[in-house]
Amino acid sequence: FDHATEAGVGFTLIKEIQGKLYAIVTYVVKDATSDYETTITNLVTLEGNTWKLVAPSKKVITGLLGIESLEYYSGTFYVGGYQGGVTKLYTDPTTKETYWETVQTEEPYDLDRFILLKTYKGKLYACGETSEYKKGNTYSMNSDEVWTLELNQKKTCKSIDEAKGKLYIGTEDYTSSPSQYQETKKYNPTQQPPNLSIRSLYTYDGKDWKAITFNTTGLSEGQIVVTTRAIEEYRGKTYIAVETNYDYEFATQPSLYTLEDNGTLTPITWWEK
Repeated sequence: FDHATEAGVGFTLIKEIQGKLYAIVTYVVKDATSDYETTITNLVTLEGNTWKLVAPSKKVITGLLGIESLEYYSGTFYVGGYQGGVTKLYTDPTTKETYWETVQTEEPYDLDRFILLKTYKGKLYACGETSEYKKGNTYSMNSDEVWTLELNQKKTCKSIDEAKGKLYIGTEDYTSSPSQYQETKKYNPTQQPPNLSIRSLYTYDGKDWKAITFNTTGLSEGQIVVTTRAIEEYRGKTYIAVETNYDYEFATQPSLYTLEDNGTLTPITWWEK
């Protein structure tokens, strides 16, 4: 690492972009006059055996906690984080100084934290949680940095990726299992029954958004997929990593599905009772 640091360098994420390897790192620097230490987040690229800062100026990523995504769109780097909105790496045309700036925070745009980014069909897509706890939106941004609300999925975004020409949004929800519900109801008469109509995966083909319903093949009665963690295309198949509501009485706990072109979801069971 070609920058002075008071401690080790922490890597938040790493990604190949246009044939080069990039990473988001955190490191500590000390002020020469006050000995005050500051933790800095920045973008680096691998040149030979050395990681070098892409934005070497002192203006680094601020206001963002836990960078969760990095995308290169229309000649610009964008990052999304645990908190702080979408930020881009900007070069001042006059001073040529490079720094990070927030792209959008004004209403009606509402995307506040847990932000994931993905380029798809000429636009930058951002999904995450809104200012309202555990509510989610997905936006697209064009090259003029005009934002459009694409999907109000109403839940926190946990994954965004492209597979076989389609964009996928995975969300997180929660519901109890039948036995948990019966047990809790003994002590809490107002306990609501399990919500077995949760939709945790959305797909977009460039024209229409659709919610994908996980079939019950391989699932026990009262078992449902509540969270989609990851989507990946491999050798012509689309793989989806999921979580289901848990119950010790369930016979299996599927954590991976394959999605066929006709919409059929087939569970791959990793754990059996």
